[in-house]
Amino acid sequence: MFRMRIREAKAIDNELIRLIKDVIIDVQKSDATSLEDLSAKLDSINKEFWLDGSCSLNVKVMSEQSEAIIDLGDDYKFSPSLKNLSYLEDIFGKNILEIKK
Repeated sequence: MFRMRIREAKAIDNELIRLIKDVIIDVQKSDATSLEDLSAKLDSINKEFWLDGSCSLNVKVMSEQSEAIIDLGDDYKFSPSLKNLSYLEDIFGKNILEIKK
C-alpha cells in the first residue's frame, strides 16, 4: 500500500489560466484552406468566447522562405481552459495549437 501527502491541490483550469499567456494557431496544420477561411472560422465563434480573456491568440503563417506570427489583438483574447482549448481544436483541427507561457 502506498501513501501520498499532498500539500496543495489546484484545479487544472485555474493553473492553465494562470500560466498560459499566448496560444498560436499553426495555419499549415489547421483545417483552414486559406487565411480567408481561417478568418471566417474566427468570425463564426460566438463573441462571448472572447469576453474576459487573458490569453492572446496568434496565427503562425509560413511561406517557402519566411515565417510570421500575427498577433490578432485584444479582440481575440480568451480564457485558456481545457474546454476552450478543445473548442479551438474542434474548429481549426487537432494538434494545431502551440502554447506559450
